[in-house]
Amino acid sequence: MAQVAARSVWRVQIASLPSQDAAQGVWTKAQSGNIHLLGALSPNFEKAEINGRGTYFRVQTQAFNDRKAANDLCNSLKARNMSCLVVRTAG
Repeated sequence: MAQVAARSVWRVQIASLPSQDAAQGVWTKAQSGNIHLLGALSPNFEKAEINGRGTYFRVQTQAFNDRKAANDLCNSLKARNMSCLVVRTAG
């Protein structure tokens, strides 16, 4: 049986925090302060075990099918003095 490769998608990550409540709070604040950029997007909270630091929750946008759209959003957020990075994940 042939294996199907996982489809890659792109997300914009704006933070990584040690609690899910803090991660949700950052999303709410970022979204309300950038309603024209993030208002229509859903958040994604990715749980990650960071070696030597414990569990963190990555605050990301919903998935984009192409990297350009994710880069455009991240660049728009950076222009508003927000930190972000574009990450590739399996979709």
